[in-house]
Amino acid sequence: MIREIKRLEEANFLLQEENVGLVDTNTGLRETNQGLHEINEGADKILEVLSSNGHTEEITKMLRNGESYQSIAAWLGSEPPIAGNVNMTEVTQRNLVGVVKRVEKYYRGNERMRRKPSPEEHDFQWTRVTSDEKLIKHLFTLYFTWVHPVYMLFSEMDFLESFENRKRTYSSSVLVNAICAMGCHLLDIHGEYAAGKDFDVGTLREGFMNEARSLTPLEDCAKMTAIQAFAVMFLVDLSSGNALRATGYLRLAADGLRSVSESEHSAEAVELSLWGIHTLNTSVTVLISWTEQEANEYRAWAALSYHKPFSPESPRSHVFKNVQMDRDDAVWRYYRQPGDKQHVPRRPSYAIVTAFEQAKLFRIVHETINVFCGARGKATSRAVLECYKRYLTWKDELPAGLERVDTGAQPLPHVLFLHIQFHTALVLLFLPFLHVDGFSGATRDSIKHILISHARSGLEVLEHSRRLYSCRFQLPFMAFCALHLGDVLIRYSPSEPYAPEVVLFCLEVLQENRPGFAICGPLQELLRRTAVECRIQLPENLRELMKPSQHYGIDDILDACTRISYMQPTEQIVRYLDPSIAENWGDDWQEIIGPLQSTTPRHFGSDSGRVMHINSLLNN
Repeated sequence: MIREIKRLEEANFLLQEENVGLVDTNTGLRETNQGLHEINEGADKILEVLSSNGHTEEITKMLRNGESYQSIAAWLGSEPPIAGNVNMTEVTQRNLVGVVKRVEKYYRGNERMRRKPSPEEHDFQWTRVTSDEKLIKHLFTLYFTWVHPVYMLFSEMDFLESFENRKRTYSSSVLVNAICAMGCHLLDIHGEYAAGKDFDVGTLREGFMNEARSLTPLEDCAKMTAIQAFAVMFLVDLSSGNALRATGYLRLAADGLRSVSESEHSAEAVELSLWGIHTLNTSVTVLISWTEQEANEYRAWAALSYHKPFSPESPRSHVFKNVQMDRDDAVWRYYRQPGDKQHVPRRPSYAIVTAFEQAKLFRIVHETINVFCGARGKATSRAVLECYKRYLTWKDELPAGLERVDTGAQPLPHVLFLHIQFHTALVLLFLPFLHVDGFSGATRDSIKHILISHARSGLEVLEHSRRLYSCRFQLPFMAFCALHLGDVLIRYSPSEPYAPEVVLFCLEVLQENRPGFAICGPLQELLRRTAVECRIQLPENLRELMKPSQHYGIDDILDACTRISYMQPTEQIVRYLDPSIAENWGDDWQEIIGPLQSTTPRHFGSDSGRVMHINSLLNN
C-alpha cells in the first residue's frame, strides 16, 4: 500500500510539473515574441554584418562584454547597421547577445561538420581516461543538472561552446577531467552507466582526477580554467571523504583569483567564477570546518583553508554586474541517466537568478564572519542584529520563482537548497548566544525560539527536497546542513519534533546521499555519537541505515570535517563577543529589528503554514 501511494505521488508530481512547464513555456513564448518584435528589423542586419565583414570574433566578444550595437558600428567605422534610430531596451540588447551566441555556435558546428577534420583534430582528446563520448556527455549532464546550479563556478554556455569546438578559451583538459570526476559521484545504480555495472566508479573517478592533477603544471595555476578546475576538484575530494586534501584545491582556486588575467575571458565569465568560488569558500567556512586561527588580522570561524575566506574586492561589491540575468533558453530537467530528458518536461532553470541570490546571501554570511572573528573588535549586539536584519531583508526580497518552497509550487532542488542554507546560516548566527551569560530569561527564551523555528523550517524544506527529488544527488553541503539543523532540535527541542525521529530522519538523509558521497559515512557516525551523548533512542534499524558497516577512526573523521566534530565551536566564538552584548541586546533589537514582539519569528517554511512533525515524513 505504501509503495502504491508513493507511486501515485510520483505520478502526480510529474503531471503537476508538466503543467507548470506548459504554463511557463506559454509565458516564455509571449515574452520571446515581444522581444522579437523589438529586434525584428535590427537583428537580421546585425547578423549579416557579423557574417560578411570578417570581424565575427571581435564583434561577438564586444557583444558579450555588454557593448551596444551603436558602439560596435562606430568601431567598424560605419553608420549603425540599422536604418533609423532604434533604441533597444537593456533586456533586448542582452537577448540579442544570446541570439548571436547561438547563431555563432550553430555556424561553427555546421562548418566543422562540413569540412574534413585535420589530423590534429582527428587525434584531439579532452581526456585520455575514456573515449566513450556518450559516457562523457552523461557525466556532463549529471554535473550541469545537480552541481552547476548549486555552485556556479564557470559559464556553462561558454564552456560547452569551447568544448564542442575544441577551443581552449573556456575549456581545458584539466577542467573536463574534473567535471567528469564529479559526475562519477552522481552515477545512478540503474541504467546503462549504472555504478558497478561494467566498471568500478571509484577507479573511473580517480582516473579522471589523476589525469587532472598530471595536466596542471605549477606555472598554469593562475589560468582561469585551472582555477575553475581546482574548485571542482575540491568538490570531488570533499565528496570522497578527503576534506584535508580538498582544502588545498580550494585554497589554490581562491588565491588564483587574485592574480588571474581577465583578458581571455568575458567580464560575465570572470564574474561568475569569482562569485561562485567566493560563495563556495564561504559556505565551507560556515558549514564544515571551524578552527580557531591565532593571527593579528582575524580570529575567525576559520575556513577549511585555515585563513579568512577570500572575498571579491569587498563584501559590499555589486553582485553580477556584468552577468545576463534573464535567459529564455535556460531550462532544467530532472536527470539521472540517458533517456530521462525525453520523458520529463523542461522547466525554467532559474539557475543564474539562484546563483545571484546565493552570492548575495553569502556576502551577508561573509560579513557575519567578519563580525564574529573580531575584524572590527569585539562583536557587539548592534553588529550582530544588523547582520540579522540583512538576512531578513534578503529573504523578503527574493524574486518570483525563488520565494516559494512548498511542494505545490514544485520548487527546483537548487532553489530549495538556497532556502536550507538561509535557515542554517541563521541557526549558526544565534546558537552562540545560548552560551552567553547575562541574558534575562525572557530574552534567552526568545533567542531559543528563533533558533528552533529556523531549525524546524530548514528541516521542513529539506523534507520537501527529499520528497520531490530524493537526497541521492544532493551535494555533501546538504548533509552538513541536516546535521546542524537536526543537532539544534535534538539538544534544544527534543519533544517537538520528537528527537528520535529527528535522528532517524537525518540518518536516512545521509543514507540516501551516501552511495555517491563517501563523506556521509563518517557523518552518520558523528550523528550517532551525538544521539548517544544526548541519550536519544537510536533507530531499531540503525545497522541497516549505516550499511556498509565500517569502523571510523580519527583519520576518517578528520577527512570528513577537518576536525573531530561537525558542531560549531561556540565556546571559541563566545570569547570574542562584547561583554555588554546581553545588556544592550534589548535596546538594539527594538531599534534595528522592531518591537519586542518581533522576537516571534515569521513563518519561514512552506506556504501551508503547518508546523513540521518529522514523524509525518516516515509514513510517506
